[in-house]
Amino acid sequence: MEVVVRGNAGHVASSLPAAAGVTLPASGEVAGQVEAYRERLTALVATALLQQLPAGRRLRARIEVEALSTAVMGAAEALGRWWLRTEALPAADTAELLITTVEPGLRERSRPRRSRGATT
Repeated sequence: MEVVVRGNAGHVASSLPAAAGVTLPASGEVAGQVEAYRERLTALVATALLQQLPAGRRLRARIEVEALSTAVMGAAEALGRWWLRTEALPAADTAELLITTVEPGLRERSRPRRSRGATT
């Protein structure tokens, strides 16, 4: 997940002049290509999340992982739009903010249910 988020932040930063103020169409060829790109990124995040789970739990966790991947990508897109609008932080710091906010919760969800919330 970190690689996808950091890579996406780098892509947004390098595309800033082209992306600033752009509104994407809701339909047509460009919209279809954007949706395909989003689906590829979401699949990369899902794969990264699934790899954090023990092999025996992956099949059962696919639906939850798909939902969480969609949520993470939505958060990344929203934060990217904020960054494009404000440039208040460097792109790398913005990506790190998302990662350090989301990753602890994802790590907790990847633990077996009986050990969640247990203190060691």
